[in-house]
Amino acid sequence: MNRVGAGGFGIIHWTTWPLDPYFKNMSLQIWEGGQNQDYKITLDNMAGDLFGQQEQEKMAAYLFEWATSPPVMGRETREWFVNDAFKEKEVQEVANGAGYRLSLLEAVDKKVLTPTGKKAFARFCKRYPQCFLYF
Repeated sequence: MNRVGAGGFGIIHWTTWPLDPYFKNMSLQIWEGGQNQDYKITLDNMAGDLFGQQEQEKMAAYLFEWATSPPVMGRETREWFVNDAFKEKEVQEVANGAGYRLSLLEAVDKKVLTPTGKKAFARFCKRYPQCFLYF
């Protein structure tokens, strides 16, 4: 929040699915029972609920990387959207990060996922067609 000059948090209603782990954690932050719950705990619980206990640890690690390490390309809270173009080093960092997140997905044993887990997993693999080779 300091980086963008925000004093609190808000949720833009049309940006839903990709950030539902974030929204879940923010919701828990304002309820007494979940007050100050660490983001990793929220992701661990979501991974268990969505993907099952056998792959909970791997998918919690993926969700954390997916939510905390993607490139920041622009913003909606200023009069401009894209701050400036990526430099070559940043492009390589983005590619390396995507490769690392893909390796986390490829390590998941898709055979042990429940039907619900397979659907949830497929949502994260939309941009990574190679994931489907392992179903």
